[in-house]
Amino acid sequence: MDRHRPTIMGSNGAIASGHPLASAAGLRVMQEGGNAFDAAIAAAAVLAVCKVAMTGIGGHNLAVLWNARTEELWAMDANGPAPAAATLDRYAGGIPRHGPPAVSVPGTVAGWESVLSRFGTRRLGDLLQPAIGYARQGFPVNHLLSADIAQMQDQLRRWPTTAAALLPGDRVPAATDLLRQPQLAGSLALIAQRGASVFYEGELAQRIGEAVTAAGGLIQARDLNGFQPRWSAPLHTTYRGLDWYGQPPPSQGFIIGQELNVFEGFDPHSMSEVERIHAMVEAKKLAFADRARYLCDPDFHPVPLEQLLAKDHAERQRRRIGSSAAGNVLAPDLLPTGGETTYLCAMDAQGNAVSFIQSLFQPFGSYFMAGDTGILLNNRMTGFSVEPGHPNVVEPRKRPAMTLNTCMLFRDGRPWTVYGTPGADAQVQTNFQHTVAFVDLELDVQAAIERPRWRHLPDGSLLLEGRFAPDVVEGLRAKGHRVTVGEPWESETGGAQAIMIDQRTSVLQAGADPRREGYALAF
Repeated sequence: MDRHRPTIMGSNGAIASGHPLASAAGLRVMQEGGNAFDAAIAAAAVLAVCKVAMTGIGGHNLAVLWNARTEELWAMDANGPAPAAATLDRYAGGIPRHGPPAVSVPGTVAGWESVLSRFGTRRLGDLLQPAIGYARQGFPVNHLLSADIAQMQDQLRRWPTTAAALLPGDRVPAATDLLRQPQLAGSLALIAQRGASVFYEGELAQRIGEAVTAAGGLIQARDLNGFQPRWSAPLHTTYRGLDWYGQPPPSQGFIIGQELNVFEGFDPHSMSEVERIHAMVEAKKLAFADRARYLCDPDFHPVPLEQLLAKDHAERQRRRIGSSAAGNVLAPDLLPTGGETTYLCAMDAQGNAVSFIQSLFQPFGSYFMAGDTGILLNNRMTGFSVEPGHPNVVEPRKRPAMTLNTCMLFRDGRPWTVYGTPGADAQVQTNFQHTVAFVDLELDVQAAIERPRWRHLPDGSLLLEGRFAPDVVEGLRAKGHRVTVGEPWESETGGAQAIMIDQRTSVLQAGADPRREGYALAF
């Protein structure tokens, strides 16, 4: 296939993130002796400044991390809970999509510090310096960010602090303008000096709580007090002799494990492209029906992961897939559509591996910037249900179901490929397609990322990128799929990054998605 970008290779370290400036910051850390964990946090902090529509310190992050020295694999969850006042009665009329009532406890800063305290070799304050510099001195606005702000400018103008920060001079920043965020720089500088405690126990917690409550939201300073990320074993299943690891609930990550378990029973090499896509889409439908029924915070309601990821459950599900598109497995969509997120991954010469994702949830989160902190807050509360008795119903201190997830594939007990993507519900569909491309089609990371993608939408239609051959489009329509053909490179299918290691030579291969602004670097 024709490539739009080369596969980036190096033997000392590699990073692929959602923005070139973030990748450069992470690479520099490794070149100066830091490890993959240090690089990931430096890159994540730059993303929190330069991808303002998609992430920030008012959001959340998740990761799967491999420590090569101790040979430990962990899942980290910095998905902050609902505030203590978030009862179903308070949201009887529904959870607003935006504004202060949509804000859950931000977890991003705690996630950064927690990763470094376990595995890092550099101080958080030092790793924040590139991000502080871009916030204070400005970074060049690219065409995508300019278009995002232009599209959402009316909503952003509803909140004076947000408009002042993102619409300087009351105008949409044009591509190549420098966007300066001095108030955010000040908040990041406080975190660099005092650590995450200033965000959760100190001055920033107080300022965030006061701003949100004054504007009609539920978050108070005491809701931030004591927040700590969760550390646990990642989800696990096998796929054609490889080990797949992902994010446990309340992430939707188990869907990928289910999809792989179902598709493992098919022989992709004996199938046409139409038959392969059809089987994968049907596997997706079955897994999403399980998501709608079971996904929630397991601290509040059990999620039957052992059964959901069992091979015999996959066999039963596989038998439900026929030669025509099924229309009776679409469960009510659990999570709102849309979503803005950014994904990064890093590997170093020591064998450490990081699969990391960070988000405000939907574009520009809640649209609400907390007072003079420069911190744009998330709208993660919209991940809850307001249906009484539903496992994911909103409750105080409960973590909302979330689309964020990250992946690792192991071969012979060692990391082989780390990968992920933003894209809300598309995440677990794109990650599924990439796993099949890596394993079954034996593609390198850039070739896999650039393959045409599909996305099965909540309305039951099947979006195909415009690069699919006409006979594939018509073949899927003949099977009963309600196909729409999109742009050749649809950002709606995600903005993936991935790193693969050649376990024979230890050469790292990194790839980034031309659908968005991601960039891969190695040395």
